[in-house]
Amino acid sequence: MKPLLIVGLGNPLMGDDGVGALLAQSVDGHVSADVLIGGTDLLRHAGEIEGRQRVILIDAVESDAPGEITVTDEDPPEGPPAGAHSLSAPAAVHLLRRLMPDVRFTWLLAGIRSARVGEGLSPELLSALPHLRERLMELTAP
Repeated sequence: MKPLLIVGLGNPLMGDDGVGALLAQSVDGHVSADVLIGGTDLLRHAGEIEGRQRVILIDAVESDAPGEITVTDEDPPEGPPAGAHSLSAPAAVHLLRRLMPDVRFTWLLAGIRSARVGEGLSPELLSALPHLRERLMELTAP
């Protein structure tokens, strides 16, 4: 069985949407897990996911409470379709759950007001980053 996999999702060029990638990068080498920057196309990494007992997905989710942290094994609601040739992360995980029923997917979700073009996190998310990192470290503890 392959070790725990942490996947940071989102686009760092879209402000707070990049929190997953940023958080994953910050723990790479500091946790007993493989770390992957998944970007916005989770299905591209199905080969890395296959054979895992557990995968932690870090992503942003629109919320009225920026910086709010949610941990769940249930898929978050899907947003509007990204296009005819791509799937949202929740839709991709729904498909992966069917293809890989032995893999446990856990979401670490960070509430954001909205994604915007531009690098860097909003002040609200920057202040929540230490709490997000702490929660991720708790999730990776044996």
